[in-house]
Amino acid sequence: MNADASDLPPLPPPVFVDAIGVLIQVMHLSERIDEGTESRVAAYVAESDLMSQLWTDYGADRPVPREAVLYMVLLCCSSWFDGGAEQLAWLPSDPPLEFADDEAPHRDQMVLVCLTELAIVHAAQEAGARRNLVNCLLTLHQLLEDESRWRECEQVAAVAYNVAPDPELRQAASRVGAESAARAGNRDRVAFHVAVQALAAVDLAAADPRDAGLRAQAAEAMFTALRHVRELESQHTKVVGALRGAVQQLGEPIIGVLLALAVQPDV
Repeated sequence: MNADASDLPPLPPPVFVDAIGVLIQVMHLSERIDEGTESRVAAYVAESDLMSQLWTDYGADRPVPREAVLYMVLLCCSSWFDGGAEQLAWLPSDPPLEFADDEAPHRDQMVLVCLTELAIVHAAQEAGARRNLVNCLLTLHQLLEDESRWRECEQVAAVAYNVAPDPELRQAASRVGAESAARAGNRDRVAFHVAVQALAAVDLAAADPRDAGLRAQAAEAMFTALRHVRELESQHTKVVGALRGAVQQLGEPIIGVLLALAVQPDV
């Protein structure tokens, strides 16, 4: 069941900060901008400003230097809450802004699309915009999967989970997040994604309590989460608390008993 925009609370600033950090890391932005970048970008811009020059070259179907785009991304992200997001939201995303001489054009262009969609979500906070963003993030996840960058795959999936507007998309994001965390050998993050996948399954079942199939899937997802819950480290208290709430929502006492046993300290 898809949420309406009016049903969605606004995403808090830390969600945007986390998303920006992950996307910048995927692009390897800090390693690709050196001390001479600013002067080279200034020479490219000449008498215009950077954003206007990018638009001019894009509109004229001229290749845009990679450094200029990377520097623009850095400037916009560093001033995200002070006008930077609005600038990124104006960038063309369909078709995406392309730039020349890139080491990984498809990946970098998808990062740029994700940042643009994130900026649109920052401005609008609408369910449709958030769905578009999740779909772009999952596409980026696939590109990173092709490069076997499992740690960054998991981080991108976590961002997708955080911005997803409905349980279906939260399930999709947490499913690929668990798979990527397993490939990365991070049992803590596997446990996290399995747990939040169960929470999304319970939300789906609660939205349609007459659907026995959804209820059975939610119970199965909770049992799977219980098998991993002892491996939770970084967000143990928060996630276990959410699982306790899900047990009450689902109304399955046996799962509550098993959860209590699973989180009981070893003697």
